[in-house]
Amino acid sequence: MHTREEMKSKAKANFKRNYWPAVLASLVVLLTDTIYLFTDNASYSLNGTDITEDIQILQIPTAVAFIAGVLLLRPLLVGGKKFYLENREKNARVNLIVMAFKTDYWNIVWTMLLRTIFTFLWCLLLVVPGLIKMYAYRMVPYILAENPHIYAHDALKMSEDMMKDNKGRLFMLDLSFIGWLLLELITGGIVGIFYANPYMDSTYTEFYLAVKEEKGIDPATAPIAV
Repeated sequence: MHTREEMKSKAKANFKRNYWPAVLASLVVLLTDTIYLFTDNASYSLNGTDITEDIQILQIPTAVAFIAGVLLLRPLLVGGKKFYLENREKNARVNLIVMAFKTDYWNIVWTMLLRTIFTFLWCLLLVVPGLIKMYAYRMVPYILAENPHIYAHDALKMSEDMMKDNKGRLFMLDLSFIGWLLLELITGGIVGIFYANPYMDSTYTEFYLAVKEEKGIDPATAPIAV
């Protein structure tokens, strides 16, 4: 089994070798996530005396945020994973971030949408089942980056299979970055942009490849959607 230390060591070497493209790739993904979350959360901030009117007005930015997330931001997330997968073997180009818009775009959109819907439905039950399902589906963007033509349900099932007995392992990997996240907060995001974010993105890529190897799963050989 690959250790956290091994994954982090490989991750550092990979992103430092292609430093500026890695920084830019992680920055684009970070910005898309931030914009999505900020717009979505802002839509629930009510002010004024007429709450009913406010809710009607705020339905517009909420809808815009959701559509932008589905059609633009989630595909960019898949492209970010593609960049880091390619960057392990060679110096990847930043334009890989837009790969989702060039190959089977609608299948990627549909798969990521299902991932969001299923996670949301589990969260409606209780917080803990929702978190468990979030971890179960964490590998979906990587799977799509390797095989954008895979059937949506196959991608979700494949991620669940990869994460079986590995959710706690990924949770501990998440916790190991708390120090970097605090430092990023203290420095106003500077440390995150120029080191922590590409370091973490590269490490999570190593985690994906490790569990894929350990489970003997290969997304590239899965049946493709037609």
